[in-house]
Amino acid sequence: MSGFSIAKMRSLFRSGDAGAVDRIFQGLKTQYYEWPTTPLDARAIVERAVMQGVPFGDLETETHLHHRVACAFAQDGQEWLYTEADFYRADSLEVDLWRKVRKHGRPETRAFFRGLIEGVPLFGQGFPEEGEVYAAVPLTKLQFFQPGLIELRDLLAHRSGEEDPTARYASEFCGWVDEIIDAGLDLWYTTG
Repeated sequence: MSGFSIAKMRSLFRSGDAGAVDRIFQGLKTQYYEWPTTPLDARAIVERAVMQGVPFGDLETETHLHHRVACAFAQDGQEWLYTEADFYRADSLEVDLWRKVRKHGRPETRAFFRGLIEGVPLFGQGFPEEGEVYAAVPLTKLQFFQPGLIELRDLLAHRSGEEDPTARYASEFCGWVDEIIDAGLDLWYTTG
């Protein structure tokens, strides 16, 4: 989970910027040394997004390659605010905290976590059932969700004790969201 700018990322889509296609593709080539398909397939996704825009009306389920390309778009020309979320396993959120959110969270808090767990695709209509997901959450929505996250954190600490691993993770999670909000950034979440 990191802070970044959705506006910067979105400005690339349908921009027609051939230089952006080359730059993003080169970034992908240096970042990934193993490819599930050929690198040219990644370039085709980048080029289509930059030249035609997103989402792709004919794409139902995104692939691992789409995930990589989405991350490359999110990183292009950005100075990310990295949080310590990278030090946690994805299942800390997807299993442990999600169970508590479903039981104790407000409806909007449940919707926020569902968006992170299920992902919000850029290119297609959804993700494969077993695979990586990502989501971009605008600052204004983070600010809207923040009170519910704080309420959940406090409830879990009260019920389970602050040393309970899930309560501690909820507290850390709120801290990461606070960091991103304080920096005036949007949230980027990925499981890959």
